[in-house]
Amino acid sequence: MKKPPRMSLVVLMLWTYMSVPFGEARVRAGTQPSHAEERRPSGRSLEVGDRAPEFTLPSLGGKTDTLSSHKDETVLLWFTNLCGGCQAALPEVQNLGRRYAAKGVSVLAVSLLGGDTTTVSSIARKQRVTFPMLIDPEGRVYEQYGGVKVPPGTCPANPQFFIIDNGLIAYAAHFPGAPIDEIRKEVDSLIGARKPHPPRDPN
Repeated sequence: MKKPPRMSLVVLMLWTYMSVPFGEARVRAGTQPSHAEERRPSGRSLEVGDRAPEFTLPSLGGKTDTLSSHKDETVLLWFTNLCGGCQAALPEVQNLGRRYAAKGVSVLAVSLLGGDTTTVSSIARKQRVTFPMLIDPEGRVYEQYGGVKVPPGTCPANPQFFIIDNGLIAYAAHFPGAPIDEIRKEVDSLIGARKPHPPRDPN
């Protein structure tokens, strides 16, 4: 009795593989899609555990600031349109910066006023803001974090206050709105969870 040709078995396996959606076939094969291949649903902001996208933005002082330059710090990233509510909250954010400055925490504020640096500069000077006020003329950085593009001056409905630690989103909320004590508690928790640095070699 003749054995069936092996070709039919190969064709059957190939047909079975091709009948499975490509992404599903890769997972079944044991190869998970990379972060670069994963896509957030349209309109979804970054959530806890998501990787924080890198960015480079100019500041009011004419310098540039990048997220990666704060890689060893906990970053409080606040997107603000500097409305009345945001201006009233500026002192609280300022106090956060002062309270944690010596503990490896930085505050970065990103204006949602487009290319309007005059208003940002006037408010920053009036409120004596000491943390960097960054300008995002195209609104592209908030689009990366908030998941939506907002017209200049608009207060987004999605979260616009993020805490970044070890390159990941550790906290996301709408501020003003989220209690300042909740933010402090989260920062304290992150600081407390840090591994102590090994003692330096005196030699």
